[in-house]
Amino acid sequence: MIGSVNRSRRLLTRPVPANHARRIPVGKPDRLLATRLLRRSTLAPTEGVIDQFAGADQDAIVDHLLDDARSEIDRTESWQNGMPGGDDWQPLLRWWVQEMKSPEAGLVDRMTWFWHSHLTTAANKVDSTYLVREQLRTLRSSCLGNFGDLLHAFVRDGALIRYLDAEWSEASNPNENLARELMELFTIGRGHYSQDDVRAAARALAGWRISREEGENPEVWFDRTGAFIAPLVFMGEMDEWDTQKIVDRLLAHPSTAQRISARLWHHLTGVELDENAAAELGAWWQGQDLEILPLVERVLRDEAAVGQTLRPRTGIEWYIAALTAADLEPTNLWSMEELGQMPYSPPNVAGWKAGGHWLRPGSLLARASFVHNVEWDESLLQSTGSTERILLRCGIAEIAPSTNDAFSHIDRFTDLPSEARARNRWRLALNAPEFHLQ
Repeated sequence: MIGSVNRSRRLLTRPVPANHARRIPVGKPDRLLATRLLRRSTLAPTEGVIDQFAGADQDAIVDHLLDDARSEIDRTESWQNGMPGGDDWQPLLRWWVQEMKSPEAGLVDRMTWFWHSHLTTAANKVDSTYLVREQLRTLRSSCLGNFGDLLHAFVRDGALIRYLDAEWSEASNPNENLARELMELFTIGRGHYSQDDVRAAARALAGWRISREEGENPEVWFDRTGAFIAPLVFMGEMDEWDTQKIVDRLLAHPSTAQRISARLWHHLTGVELDENAAAELGAWWQGQDLEILPLVERVLRDEAAVGQTLRPRTGIEWYIAALTAADLEPTNLWSMEELGQMPYSPPNVAGWKAGGHWLRPGSLLARASFVHNVEWDESLLQSTGSTERILLRCGIAEIAPSTNDAFSHIDRFTDLPSEARARNRWRLALNAPEFHLQ
């Protein structure tokens, strides 16, 4: 069995590297478990938050994370009220980045980003900041709710409808983008549907419109005159299919639960489940009626969530962590584009790649360039000059001997002013392998 909510344990990580025992602890050893769990369940835990849970066991930390998450969901309306208005996209983007790097950011912020990375939309094609704000509100308010409810809301979402060219889709000549991506990316995945299924779903999904009276915000509505009101064969079943029935049918398919739960497992643990383990997890989640919170709890209580398997931080994960560690402001939003992951600007409808893609030379060079161009605050350099203080700020609980040697090399330059040495330590910490990995 995969570790479950009843707090049973089974380690699913890969074999421990031979040199792992030689890694050097940073700060007190009792910070290690909290650091691993908080770095995976939140976007960028501060040193103070990690210290708060130093010495606590895994279940106690998870209990706290879930309690905080429930409270945050309840505050979604006040969170939304903080969104900047107007038609300019950049203030909203800057506000969201500030929210993600806030000391109060937690599991809800992590899960909101996870769903945006899975249920992708590009703001430049939507061309409506209002619709993007509404979608972001939906992702946050539903990020730990029911996946079925989230998917139903998302398929009817104005930003997605416009992004996937479904705004004027007519049953007589339907656009297939929404139907194809709904199956290929958002639910069952390739190999579980045919082109005939795409055509049938496209007809069933036709008829959605986005209206806008002058001076008012866009509204999504359904036009029956553009819809297909007749029996269709979809996935081998004859019925009068519509949007509700199409989404329900895909949610009932076992591949949906398997794909989504395995993806979330990897996101929070770094572990790629094999086919059997993914099928088992998916079947269990289907039995939970696709409720997201129990799935997240099951993942976080498993030993894999605090294990030694690591995955690369994506561009936005690294960026938020760097801003948080060095107390930087997101003054240049295009830095995220250079780092390969601007929110609401995916490279394509499939979103951003995961895994080793983020450790390629181009990605690492972009991160190094960002760090090199940082305008460091002198008070930060004075107050966090030592190697240990900087590593603790970066949420690093242990380092490899090679990383330790690199820091020691900086200390040999005794003729450098103390602030110059601190600046070099910061640059090294943010470029260290331990900071690039989750």
